[in-house]
Amino acid sequence: RTTRAASRTLQTPTSLRWPKAPLSPVDQVWVAACIDCEGAVSIGSYWNRLRDSYNFNVRITVQMTTKRIPQRLQTLCGGSLIYQRRVGIRKDIWLWCLTANGVRWLIPQITTHFLVKHRHAELVSEFLSIIRKGVRRRAEFHPRAQAIRAELATLNAKGKSHGGASSEPLLSDAQEVICGESL
Repeated sequence: RTTRAASRTLQTPTSLRWPKAPLSPVDQVWVAACIDCEGAVSIGSYWNRLRDSYNFNVRITVQMTTKRIPQRLQTLCGGSLIYQRRVGIRKDIWLWCLTANGVRWLIPQITTHFLVKHRHAELVSEFLSIIRKGVRRRAEFHPRAQAIRAELATLNAKGKSHGGASSEPLLSDAQEVICGESL
């Protein structure tokens, strides 16, 4: 039996450009909650043979076994919707993916609404500002960029940015108001 995943990109609208207008406050909280619960914020790298250097890709992804939520994320934020057929006992998944410019547009709007991935968002914002300041192709030589990638990899390996129970309240006052109830 093989457990290798085969992925296939959909032929009907696979990518949508991110909208120019900001998200509504309710949509900001909803998107942040989806990313907090089922998503990943990451910085990947790959070797570019033509430039003889690493290129970096900043991504936010959410994957689910049903299409409805990733499709709604794509409608609100743009990005790509990918269907991945799984082999074996694993269920097929729908993957919503937002890359660098979309992340630049989205992160400032939703960072304050994250409960778990707040530090992830801060690191990605800082990384994107370093890359934008002229270190675009050779970010691997920028010491802070490397430190950000290492810290983000550590956070992603843990699965959450804070280590267990915390004495801090989980919801801010704004989130309580938007949710409609006070805790």
